[in-house]
Amino acid sequence: MNLIAVDKYKLLFCVIPKSGASSWKYLLMKLSSNSTEIKGGAHDPEVLNSHKITSMKKGDTVWDVAKRYKDYHKVISVRHPLDRIISAYRDKMLDHPERPMSRSPIKTMLKRRKSAKITIDDPRFANIPTWEEFVWFVTHTPARDPHWRKYYDLCHPCVIEYDSIAKMETLESDVEHVLDQIGAPAITIGHTNESKGKNLNKTSTDYLKDINTTGSMDVLWNHFSKDADIFGYSFSPENLKTICEIKDSEGRCC
Repeated sequence: MNLIAVDKYKLLFCVIPKSGASSWKYLLMKLSSNSTEIKGGAHDPEVLNSHKITSMKKGDTVWDVAKRYKDYHKVISVRHPLDRIISAYRDKMLDHPERPMSRSPIKTMLKRRKSAKITIDDPRFANIPTWEEFVWFVTHTPARDPHWRKYYDLCHPCVIEYDSIAKMETLESDVEHVLDQIGAPAITIGHTNESKGKNLNKTSTDYLKDINTTGSMDVLWNHFSKDADIFGYSFSPENLKTICEIKDSEGRCC
């Protein structure tokens, strides 16, 4: 269960990694505890609990879950699925090659493929899969890691009737809307977890071009197309651009 509750404002938030989750958690901790600064990681349950954020767990009673579901304002935050998976690769593979996640189970899976060739010049990245190998892993193995699990598996948008859908593309205005809906004071959301590693000059289009000639692009898009359809995202194969289909009155993604 990926829901966290802010009882002070009767809000339920579904956590989707690489879709503004850290920024939202820091904002909600500030609101719930009236703190101006948050010490500790946004994903640490003890830190969340100390700032009056409740992580919903499988062991919670049906009454606890049902009451919050009925009475609370339910929020989900998303971004274009292709931008999200690119962000996951850059953050979890390139930015942190020292972490076990960068080597296993992905490295183990790739070793089973005769075509696996992990060749990044810097010796620190010797065990890091290439972008195309990462795409193969994500699209051909069961998704256990939440950083690349599908939205409908993590937050069940076809079952839970969310009151607000926030998007990374319009994060500031969407945060303003949610805070207004729950009667919380206006507060600016900060941006966290911005990539600091290699290839910062590469855009999403650059990454998609890298896999377009091998057929991996079609496989990747098909893998996440349901998430895209649910939240109004599309993809242009002609120019390899990620697109938002649902626009507000000012022509922005909404």
